[in-house]
Amino acid sequence: MLFPALEERVSKAALAIAEASSETIIERCQRYLELLNEYRRELLMLPTTLELDPRATSSSSPEEIGTNRKTVRLTVENTTQERNRIEALLRSFTAVSGYEAVETLNSRKYQGHADWELKASGVRSASSVNSSNGNPSSTNSNGEILSIQDAVATASLLRREAYLAQVSISR
Repeated sequence: MLFPALEERVSKAALAIAEASSETIIERCQRYLELLNEYRRELLMLPTTLELDPRATSSSSPEEIGTNRKTVRLTVENTTQERNRIEALLRSFTAVSGYEAVETLNSRKYQGHADWELKASGVRSASSVNSSNGNPSSTNSNGEILSIQDAVATASLLRREAYLAQVSISR
């Protein structure tokens, strides 16, 4: 262990994500990402502090320096991969476009419909349009077209719930 206290905090933050709810997952991912970034910064400063810099004079044996370098490099790579994974996960929860919201609503068959469409006025199910006059009928519990903002928020929630269901199955 290179930084036991920090590594423990990182580990606890990772576990907190696995135990999150759809309401807390974003906050927990953000906290975990902050800790991963802090850990990575600390790791990147190690070459000078552990005499791993090839330009520095060292009292350690070349084999020991090589092993330490390899350990640090591998840890940095793993931390970077995990950071990238969490950034992508967070992005999938928070950066949902109108088109992506429609795709999510359709794939999850939101409210029993798999034919959601993005229109200038909002998001609606094509099957909810009365074929005789083209007027929208009920697309949500209030009988209205979903605003794009509501569709995006709903899609984000559906994505979070799907992720948490997948995590709970893999435990």
